[in-house]
Amino acid sequence: MAVLPAWQGKGVGSHLGEGRVKYCAEAGDDAAVVLGHPDYYPRFGFVPARRFNIKSEYDVPAEVFMLKE
Repeated sequence: MAVLPAWQGKGVGSHLGEGRVKYCAEAGDDAAVVLGHPDYYPRFGFVPARRFNIKSEYDVPAEVFMLKE
């Protein structure tokens, strides 16, 4: 997910994030994962996936790989 700079700070990212989480829940998914900014995604309930002993297949810092049950 990305928001053009001109639209940032206007709630567009929050709307998209909340919509994606709702979509996953309605689809019956048990969890969702993101690679993203560690200060942004926790507002949607994401926590570092390392809490569940899950690591990303990509070479990224552990704090940017997050999961929401």
